[in-house]
Amino acid sequence: MAEELQEAARSIVVGLRQAEELARQGKREEAEKLYRELKKQALEKRLYRGFAGLFRRVERLIRG
Repeated sequence: MAEELQEAARSIVVGLRQAEELARQGKREEAEKLYRELKKQALEKRLYRGFAGLFRRVERLIRG
């Protein structure tokens, strides 16, 4: 179970980094789609609170 959570956390962090990079490249639609999928996954695994800062940073890039 712990390994499953670690793998989920790793994939969320990597995905958020990709979404951040997409937003910086001007590909906001793709970044937003990835962001929504990752947020859904994080909420399901109850990992959202731990990564809330990363999610907010990506959201600011997408919205800004």
